[in-house]
Amino acid sequence: MITLPANFEADIQGQNLNLTTLVQITQLNGDKIYISTGSINFDGNYYKPILLNIPSVKESMDFENRNYKISNSTLSVSNYEVGGSVFSDSLIDSDGNYIINARVDIYWKSQSATTIDDCLNIYNAIIRRVSHDDKNVKLSLEDSTQKDLHKDVPVARLRDTNEVLSKYKLKPIPMVYGFVNNSP
Repeated sequence: MITLPANFEADIQGQNLNLTTLVQITQLNGDKIYISTGSINFDGNYYKPILLNIPSVKESMDFENRNYKISNSTLSVSNYEVGGSVFSDSLIDSDGNYIINARVDIYWKSQSATTIDDCLNIYNAIIRRVSHDDKNVKLSLEDSTQKDLHKDVPVARLRDTNEVLSKYKLKPIPMVYGFVNNSP
């Protein structure tokens, strides 16, 4: 169930609706890049007007066959100079990290929103691929649900205590499925 922020819910009930797409890219060193479809100062941040498309987001779940299709999306960003720099200059952060695996949060801002908490968070993703030329940058995004849902098994590990032989300390606890002779 999606919980709508109060301001957003009130705005979509009215007759006039004005939605703006806001994108926040959190680089690996924690720095943020703010882009939008229009020039906007919002919640203390300047969103550069370089977002060329409003991304489409699709997800599907097949409960019968236990399949979950991960949503992929693409952001097209203008690579023309805005504020003294081009977007491709920000593909490497100040620590030298490339933008791959950076977190992307996409929001819809309604007309009465005053903070990012008033906006509807429609998509959380990770940047998987980047391609660019002198005019455009394409960021291929993958839904972060895969990363959040994935768990390596076995999860539990043996403790580092005197009761455990040293060669087994901190090793994964074996898992058994079904019936196996002589298995506890």
